[in-house]
Formats: sequence, C-alpha cells, structure tokens
Amino acid sequence: MYERTYHRQVLKDPQEEEKGGARKSPLKKIAIIGSIALVFFGVGYAVRSPKLQITTVTVEGAEVLDAEEIKISVMDMLSGKALWIFPRTSTLLVQTETLEKKLSHAFSRIQSVTVKRDNAQGLVVQIQEYKGVFLWCETKEICFFMDKNGIVYSDAPIFSGTAYPKIFSGAPKGTLPFSGLSPENLTLITALETQLVTIGITPSEFHFINNRELQVDFLHNKDTARFIVDPTVAVDTSLDYLFSGIRTEPLSGLFHDASKKLLYIDVRYPNNIVYKFEPETNSVETE
Repeated sequence: MYERTYHRQVLKDPQEEEKGGARKSPLKKIAIIGSIALVFFGVGYAVRSPKLQITTVTVEGAEVLDAEEIKISVMDMLSGKALWIFPRTSTLLVQTETLEKKLSHAFSRIQSVTVKRDNAQGLVVQIQEYKGVFLWCETKEICFFMDKNGIVYSDAPIFSGTAYPKIFSGAPKGTLPFSGLSPENLTLITALETQLVTIGITPSEFHFINNRELQVDFLHNKDTARFIVDPTVAVDTSLDYLFSGIRTEPLSGLFHDASKKLLYIDVRYPNNIVYKFEPETNSVETE
C-alpha cells in the first residue's frame, strides 16, 4: 500500500505527466481563445452599437465663429472608420484631446477649447475666442486681428474709421496665431492709446519706424496728423511733454484752432517739442 502511494505521488512517470498535460492543454487553449474572442466580440459590438454613436454636437461660447461650422467640422473629424471596421463616431473611440487640438488648428480665432461627452450620443464643445482690440497689419490692405495680449489670430476685413487701431510693427507674419509685438511694445501701445484718448486724441495707426521712432497717426481737424515718440523713453515722460505742450502757447492756440492743419508733434527731444503746422514750423520748450 505504501509503495503504491509512494510511486504514484512521488515517483511519477514523466511520460504519464506529458500525456496528462497534453490532454489538458488543448482544452485550456480553446478556453483562452474562446474568452479572447468573446471579449473582442463584445467590444466590437459595443463600438458599433447605434446607441453609442455620436449624433449631436453642442457648441458653447461662439461669438464671431459660426457654431454650425464648428459642428460640421467636428463630425468631419469623426468620419470614417478605425482599422477599417470601427466607426470613429463611437463614443468609446472619441479622443477629446485630439479633437481639441484639431479644432484649435482649424480655427485660429479659438483661444481655448474643451470637448466633453454629453451622455452616450453627444459632445459639448466649449470655446473661448480671442477678442480683437487692434489690427496687426502687413500693409494698409492686409491686416489681422490682435487681442489685448498681442496675439495675432485671424484675418481681418478692411475697416474704415478707428474701430480698431492699426499696428505696423515691421515684423514678418507668422503662422496664426502668433505673438505680434514684444511685451514692451505692447505695453507702450496700450498706454499711449488709453492716455491719448483722455485728451481727445484717438490713435488710428501705430508705425514702428525703428528702435527710436514710433509714429502715432490720429485725426486732427479732419486731417491725419502724427505724434512721434521714442519707444526707449518712458511713455509717461513722452506724454507729459505732449500734455504740457498743448497747454502752452503758441502750440496750444494752434492745436485748438479749427482752421489749422497739424502735420506732426515730435516729443523725442528732452524738454523740447518740435511741431509743424502747414505751412508754419515751430517748437516750444517744456519744463
């Protein structure tokens, strides 16, 4: 009795073990293959299920952009099939981050975008648009919208009047969106526009001629006049010269005379304002 048990449990015949394993191995393989096939079948069924297909896209935050155009663009991005089998509209296959990147690339006016699932058949696209404050221009006819942070982001139509002051930086156009001005020049432009308006001067164009000359065009007595500053000088200093000059005779009288045509006022020289009215040329010292 002991010997039979010993031989059966301890001294097992290797050939018998191989036969037993061989008998069990096919069953295990079939079970594993069946389980994998079942999983793939279940996943494939879920991916293709009509109840799990994106059918609606809701756009929030669009102001200038056309919400309908964004919806169409999203559905176009989801068209076709993955691996030639699975529809890309399946909510299980939708990659929201990928959609966000594609939308930002397709619509340069978009400052930020978030795509979220809305139940099993919907997407919500939340966007924030750049808001135009200036026009960044290559030429008089070719301009682009620029926001308060200096980001140039979209083509602009031709505007009349001073709804959007034009900025001619002299720099080449980059791929939209791009930074149109250095932080220092953007601060300068913003300060000039804000403070000049307080004395009735509404800038229409800013021309960066070189590192020491910025020309500011504005309307004076229905004609275009020019205010010239040195960008390397503190903006408050340049404006103090201007404000003092137009309160001092004879410039004050000439500036407020509706019959006079101002050509320019130049404040690049310390304690001295150079100005020209057609046909007179004068200057006034400031304290």
